[in-house]
Amino acid sequence: MAVIRSFRRELKGHATRHPTEVDCLWFDFLDEGGGRVLQLATLGSDQRQSKPKVSQTIQLSADASRELARIIGRLFGPTGGDAIGAGEGEGLRVGGDVLQRAVTLARLDDTGLRAEGIGWSQTLAADTRPLLHEVWLVRHVRGTVSADEVQAFGNAVEGSGAQRGMLVAPAFTRTAEERAAVHDLWLISEEDITRAENRSYDEEGAS
Repeated sequence: MAVIRSFRRELKGHATRHPTEVDCLWFDFLDEGGGRVLQLATLGSDQRQSKPKVSQTIQLSADASRELARIIGRLFGPTGGDAIGAGEGEGLRVGGDVLQRAVTLARLDDTGLRAEGIGWSQTLAADTRPLLHEVWLVRHVRGTVSADEVQAFGNAVEGSGAQRGMLVAPAFTRTAEERAAVHDLWLISEEDITRAENRSYDEEGAS
């Protein structure tokens, strides 16, 4: 994959153990020991390996993560795969389960009680801090959210028995934001999640 070849110089030759070129079949970002790790699955350049294997894990600094995101963005643009390239000057965008990412960033415990509808998925999550101990209904909507959708979610929060509601989506209309304020619901954009993750990575890199 061209992105790995382009990025090799940024990793100062550590993208592969061998000086030969490799084709990256897939890659993923992992949290390991408090840091970001890039995991590569490759075939050797001689193609004698018939099956992919995890051949390398690379510790990434915050700067390296941002640079890799820029390279991915330049080469491939926005995609729906496991890693979504950010544009020039933007931070790392990690794909995957947006709902789970939101729950994790909010430091909630996912109960695993999930449900899905047309264009959305949700879960109940618990804030287990002794003084709060609240249950949240967290829903991810795959599209711009309207006021009617906020109203429907508010009704779902009440019906679920949860004390709080968090709605995650790519964007919200102005009337949706106004309706959410009436119902005391949290609206979180997918970009908010990305920025929060990037701040977390930067703080880890500085520590």
